[in-house]
Amino acid sequence: VGLLLIPVLLRRSAGHPEPLIELPLFRHRSFSSSNGAVAFYSLAFTSGFLTNSLLLQRLWDQSITTTGQALVLSPIASAIVSPLSGRLADRVGHRWILAFGSLASAAGYIGYLTVLDETPQVFTAYVPISLLVGIGTGATIATWSSAGLSDIGPDQFGTANATLRTTQQVFYALGVSVVVTLLATGGGSEDLAGYRLAWTWVIVCYIAAATVIAVTFPAGSSRERTAAA
Repeated sequence: VGLLLIPVLLRRSAGHPEPLIELPLFRHRSFSSSNGAVAFYSLAFTSGFLTNSLLLQRLWDQSITTTGQALVLSPIASAIVSPLSGRLADRVGHRWILAFGSLASAAGYIGYLTVLDETPQVFTAYVPISLLVGIGTGATIATWSSAGLSDIGPDQFGTANATLRTTQQVFYALGVSVVVTLLATGGGSEDLAGYRLAWTWVIVCYIAAATVIAVTFPAGSSRERTAAA
C-alpha cells in the first residue's frame, strides 16, 4: 500500500504550495544521485550490523561482553577515517570516496562470506575483517550528507537534509526486514545458510551503492562546480 501511494505523494508534492517533499531539490544532480545511492547503502548498513550481532550471539554462542568487544573495532576505525575522508571530499569531490567506501564495506562482507563458518573465529577472523568494513563506513557514513548537500543553497539545507535522512531511515528499516526474512529462509539464526544469504544481500546492496554514485554523481568538488557554473 505504501508503494502504491508514492505516486500520490509525488503528485501532491508537485502542486502543493508547501510540499512534504520539495521536488526541485532533485534537479541538483548531486542531491538526486546521493539519495539514490544512499538508499542501497542503507539497505546494507544496519542489516549487516544486525546480521553480525546475531552471528556472534546465536550461531557462535558468544557472551554479550565478547560480542561487544568484537563489534567495537569497526566503529573505532570509522571514527578515525571519517574526518579524513571529509577533508579529502572537500578537496577532490565526493564521488570516488563514496564509491571506495561502499566497495570496501562490500569487500569486508565478501570476507565474512568466504571465510567464516560454524566454528567461532571471533578474534582470529571476524575482527580483522571488520576493520575493512570500518574503513568503508568511515569513508561514507558522514560523507553521504555532505555529498547530498554539496550543491544546495543555504536556504534549503534543512529540507534537503531532512529528505536525505528520511531516505536513510526508510531503507534502514527495509534492509532489516529483508535480512530477518533471509535468516528465516535459511533456517533461522542458528543456521549458517541464513547468514550466507544475508551477507550476499548486503554485498549486492553495497556494490549497487558504489555503482550508482560512481556513474551518476557529478565530477569534481562543489567549489569546482560552482566556479564552472
